[in-house]
Amino acid sequence: MLSSSRVAVTLQNAAPVRRSILFWALTIAIAAQAAFAATFIVPDDRTFARQTGTIVIASPLTSRTERTANDFVETVTTLSIERVIKGTVDDTIDLYEPGGTYDDLTITIAGVPRLRDGGRYLLFLIRTDGRWHIRDLALGSFRFATDITGAEVVVREEGEVRNPDGSVHAERRRAAGPFVRFLTTLSAGGPASEDYDIPAQPLLPETAPPSLGRVMPMAAALAAFTANSYTFTVSGSMGARWFV
Repeated sequence: MLSSSRVAVTLQNAAPVRRSILFWALTIAIAAQAAFAATFIVPDDRTFARQTGTIVIASPLTSRTERTANDFVETVTTLSIERVIKGTVDDTIDLYEPGGTYDDLTITIAGVPRLRDGGRYLLFLIRTDGRWHIRDLALGSFRFATDITGAEVVVREEGEVRNPDGSVHAERRRAAGPFVRFLTTLSAGGPASEDYDIPAQPLLPETAPPSLGRVMPMAAALAAFTANSYTFTVSGSMGARWFV
């Protein structure tokens, strides 16, 4: 698997006469990886957390793309750090990930997490050559979400995480508060308990109002609307479509 830090560091450390050849070799490898999606051997949460030096809760403020001297594209995302669970990090940092679009050049790499401006994420980070990266691509990025019962959870982009045999990795559904508490206790050297699993429920869209799942739990919604109800009344509007 080509990790973001490995791609960046390999290109930076190559001798000038080899960079052009090396860039195209990496590009071919990345393209082949993208065709079959990114595959991972997924570690358990305890091992992954212990092996990661920096864990934070953060929100992207803005992002930009940069084109390197070797015709490679990087996406640089400025993060506002809400909470540091492990390690030391400034209040605002730039996160570098390979790929993106710059003018007429687009590079897409399977497994590289996509962070939405204004979203809220639990990130496992590494620092290489003075620059921050998400550790192990999609494995190190969890977004905060709300399911239809109103429970706050943290989820990986499950479609980006595939097992070596090509099957989609079956992710645990983690309750946000207990999982963050587990990571905090573990990072402090305490007896962290893995009591954060909850039943998987459909997630509300990222653009849904934060209160939507809490105002009307699924059981109440089923009782309030018939199977033929495709819209429901929203005050001051013509009605809205169901989102699940």
